[in-house]
Amino acid sequence: MSSNSPTPTQKQTLLIVGAGIAGPTLSLTILTHPLLSTLYTPLLFDRLPSTPTATGAAVILSPNALHPLFQLGLQPSILTHSQEALSITMWRSKSPATAPGRRLNGITNPAFAPDLATGLRAIERSTLSRLLLEQVVAHGGEVIWDAKVTGYAQTPEGVEVLLEDGSRRSGHMLVGADGGWSCIRKQLMGGDGADWKPAFAGASAVYGIARQPKGADGEGEEDVAGRGHAVLLDVGGVATWALPGGRVFWSVSVAEAAPPEGKAVTEVEGEYGVVNTGGYSLESTEEILQRYEKLWFPTVGECGDLFKNSERIVRAPLWQRVYDEKDIANLSTAGNVVLIGDAARIMPTYSAALSEYVHERLPRSKAIARQAWWMGVAFMARNWWWRCVRDWVVRWVPMDREGGKGACAKRCVGVGAGAGGNGGEEVKEEKVAGPGAGGWLHGVRLGVEGCYDGGPTLRGVKRDDW
Repeated sequence: MSSNSPTPTQKQTLLIVGAGIAGPTLSLTILTHPLLSTLYTPLLFDRLPSTPTATGAAVILSPNALHPLFQLGLQPSILTHSQEALSITMWRSKSPATAPGRRLNGITNPAFAPDLATGLRAIERSTLSRLLLEQVVAHGGEVIWDAKVTGYAQTPEGVEVLLEDGSRRSGHMLVGADGGWSCIRKQLMGGDGADWKPAFAGASAVYGIARQPKGADGEGEEDVAGRGHAVLLDVGGVATWALPGGRVFWSVSVAEAAPPEGKAVTEVEGEYGVVNTGGYSLESTEEILQRYEKLWFPTVGECGDLFKNSERIVRAPLWQRVYDEKDIANLSTAGNVVLIGDAARIMPTYSAALSEYVHERLPRSKAIARQAWWMGVAFMARNWWWRCVRDWVVRWVPMDREGGKGACAKRCVGVGAGAGGNGGEEVKEEKVAGPGAGGWLHGVRLGVEGCYDGGPTLRGVKRDDW
């Protein structure tokens, strides 16, 4: 990526903007790699303070997302702080109805991967970020907090980031891992007036993390551990995923005609406690919760019991866009700036949650985005015909009740530079279990190994594999 090639005695500084998930993952990958750690020094920047309060809700990690995290040494801590989804049950209810819903279908051990001995796992986003950052610091990495990056500038030695306080930090390469509204992407694509923003997906979601209350049937935290539920409504739906310690991650998806006018994320004390409004008004967010308060939900009786027992509530508009290669790297000029994570591709939770942090490869990102779009259309069911299609598919299409034992996905292992070190690639495919006949996008693993040839990149790594 840079015209200046590092040597074993001269490390290059890699500036990484964003210390959420993608940034620390890249930093830890470099710090723990026997070759990369001798060539590069990662430096993380984040606008938050060093002791931020818990923000966001939770993420659902597929085995494909867990695989690289386990390789980075996080397996024990992730298994401790996350909850495996042992079953998911799909229900149908009117919008909103207090009567018990109709069971449509269910699956046990969804996306179970024998090589990892686990399936889907739910973990709080702030917890996952903390676990990654702890390992970054433990391996000698540095994080600069309270550092809001506003842009970057090229220098004779490489690149420097511009901070809000007027200071600058120099490095050799820059990685933008600063989310869906990336300032690095904005500048890379031309700044104000350019088409750099993500597209609105026509929906918003209200998320929360609550302690599981006892329902009318007496179910408590021991009864719901590992059990997830989704209630499909006339439009949108309500879903829960179990978290460790008798807690639950819940979400309410609603259709929206337009995104919020503001982008400011503010925390406001309201009827349901502290709500992170995500650019919406507190009143409109509370109106959604009030609308679904009496909605029947398995394990708790009424959704209101979840809302009122929440530790925090977050509302967010849903965005979607996978950016082209020319938009995520300055390949035609200095070749020292690149985007990763949500800065490079952002998509609704219908699909992204199942494959989070694993689809940096551009063609796969676009394929998953197409899948996410169709899943979103079907799930939201704004029209009666989509409602019929969604309900029929969920009801009658056989789900893999044995956790994927009858299906397979391809595991692609690249043998980068080859024996001669000439950059040739060989791909080996290995079958791993995964739901869906014939394999699915979230089950494809592409690992590329390469040798350093003294140039600016690792050989064997193609541009579309960034």
